[in-house]
Amino acid sequence: MMAVLPQLAEQQRLAWCVDGSAWRLDIVFTLDEALLRAERDKPSVILLDRDLSNSDWRAAVHKFCKLRPAPSVLLASPVADQYLWDELVANGGYDVVIKPFQAGELKRVIASAHAFWKSRLPRG
Repeated sequence: MMAVLPQLAEQQRLAWCVDGSAWRLDIVFTLDEALLRAERDKPSVILLDRDLSNSDWRAAVHKFCKLRPAPSVLLASPVADQYLWDELVANGGYDVVIKPFQAGELKRVIASAHAFWKSRLPRG
């Protein structure tokens, strides 16, 4: 799993929330760094901060979705509503995660996103 979070406090909260889980967590500060690592490491799930500076989250989701295999993209946002979820899904994303992160909810959404990613892998 990869996370693109520019705020150190949010990175620490995320690490705490997934501590003890089976996921290997790779946290980066910038979208450029995330794209380079994602091409190399092929994460199953990417958690993307909605409010990255100098970046449009919609364009970022499109870039991640062009990777093969395409990761399940979660959008981290302080607010979530049906409109944001619809927009994320229309742009190729998987789900919205509320900030500040809550461990139980976050683990549930990551597990679901990973299962969805796995279900789309070619069989054979």
